[in-house]
Amino acid sequence: MIDHEKQVYTLVSNALKEKFETIQTTDQKLRFYDSTYPVISLIQTDNYVLQDSRSFDDLGTNNVEQYEIEIQSQTGMDEIKAIMISVDDAMRQLGYIRTYCGLDTQDKETKLKRLMQYQTAL
Repeated sequence: MIDHEKQVYTLVSNALKEKFETIQTTDQKLRFYDSTYPVISLIQTDNYVLQDSRSFDDLGTNNVEQYEIEIQSQTGMDEIKAIMISVDDAMRQLGYIRTYCGLDTQDKETKLKRLMQYQTAL
């Protein structure tokens, strides 16, 4: 199994900081985050090896990786959507595709808007 979590986190974080000067990034869940906004959480939630597979020149394994991304903002959905597009672009360059996106409705205690998305790659 190959672990790309630190590499993916660093590349996405750097790409976002180029576009959004005040963005904070973390590798922890946002549920209890209390600092400056906007903030994005990038966490690897799944990493497993598929059965051995054949390529044209070698016997190899395929790894499936999934990341949970939370974006939270005080200003609203326009800022969140702009960040989401940048996350999509950065993750797509690394070979990931978005497999889910929606508002986080689990946390009723906060008045902040939070969007969840998942990115998966083989």
